[in-house]
Amino acid sequence: FHSTTTNFWNAAAVLVLENGSIYKTTASNPTAFPSTMTNNGTVRYQRTAAGDQTMTDMDYYRLEISYSGNKVWTLGANRIIQDSLEVNNSGTLVLAAANPQTVTLNGTLRLTTGTLNNSNPSAVLALADGIIISRATGTITNPPAFGSSVNVRYTSTTLDVTTGPELPTANDVLRILHIPSSMTVTLAANVTVNDTLSLYSGIFDSDGADNDKVVTLADGATIRRVNGSMTAAPAFGSSVNVRYTSSSQNTTTGPELPTSATVLADLQVMSDIAIVTLNSSVTVNGNLTLSNGIFDNNGSADDLTLTLANNST
Repeated sequence: FHSTTTNFWNAAAVLVLENGSIYKTTASNPTAFPSTMTNNGTVRYQRTAAGDQTMTDMDYYRLEISYSGNKVWTLGANRIIQDSLEVNNSGTLVLAAANPQTVTLNGTLRLTTGTLNNSNPSAVLALADGIIISRATGTITNPPAFGSSVNVRYTSTTLDVTTGPELPTANDVLRILHIPSSMTVTLAANVTVNDTLSLYSGIFDSDGADNDKVVTLADGATIRRVNGSMTAAPAFGSSVNVRYTSSSQNTTTGPELPTSATVLADLQVMSDIAIVTLNSSVTVNGNLTLSNGIFDNNGSADDLTLTLANNST
């Protein structure tokens, strides 16, 4: 735990932060680190006193922005965060630069609470390919520079959230959209899911507050529904796979299941002791897999039809 603005490190000092260790600092000015440092741990900026906390401009392994107030990182060169960046409590990370500089994040971006302010056009937050963005109730002010692919999770358990700049609008970038939030997640802009839409819990308001937004499923994408639900049918590609995997409650199919006779490829029911009940007639064009639970395939009113297309299994 470091709280002084004095550089107490001897010129020959060596610091090794092991994996799992945390270097906590409340120093108002740039924290002094030894010239020889192996960083496999977390550096947490957690000043709570009035005024900004000026961060040290260097590479990090795990970086955590915590507690109240602004933590200002002025980039003097291109920097790397090797593992993860987390903003929590009511802290604000302010990225600044006098000349164009980039900080590249190679691991996970966690927007737990607080704000990531990347509005300075000279200070670019770039995300490596395949990164995970995990957002609870924290926010980011501007879209980061996305790599070729990103996975986004919404995890709030206390407040409803509306999607923001953390969700890419390009139609080929978002791979997995995972909603384990127990609250309502409202879509604020059209989005395309290229791999898996996971409805784990809560409600996904998939057509937005004004019922004018669209979730598009790319060809061959999968919808995995556990205990969550979505409010409107997505725009399906030429084929989609749907999996029902609840282990705790009965499920009635909803807009996640396409009604077109040619779109549904594979349908899988693996709901342990739960019952999955059809809410509309459906045609399976690929594999119907009954792994666990009960599939009520003619609906609660016994008036629906499950059709197996030619060459289905």
